[in-house]
Amino acid sequence: MGCGPGTDLPAPAERVGDSGTVIGVDRDQAMLTRARERTDGLHQVEIGEGDVHDLPVEPGTVDRAKIDRVLMHVAEPADALAQLHRVTRPGARIGLCSARRARLRPIVALRTAFSVV
Repeated sequence: MGCGPGTDLPAPAERVGDSGTVIGVDRDQAMLTRARERTDGLHQVEIGEGDVHDLPVEPGTVDRAKIDRVLMHVAEPADALAQLHRVTRPGARIGLCSARRARLRPIVALRTAFSVV
């Protein structure tokens, strides 16, 4: 969620190997262009336009997710986290980082849905 210029996409693409897929989603066209350029030639990477409030990903299909410094930019962080819950499968691992602690408060409501590690 919020892949930006795709800086973090090549490393997971290497880890998933030939059979896995890494999905980068962002709403900003300039960031998507840079992400596509950065991951050109990495067949495991799919870059798509989307909003964190309406992710263009099938429900229950994501094993790992990363949302880094995104919640501070959205009006409804709880809605974004609900989308993250929708697309992840049971047992998925999620990495979450926010520069503003107040934006992480909705996580308390999601503790029943996610295991906190």
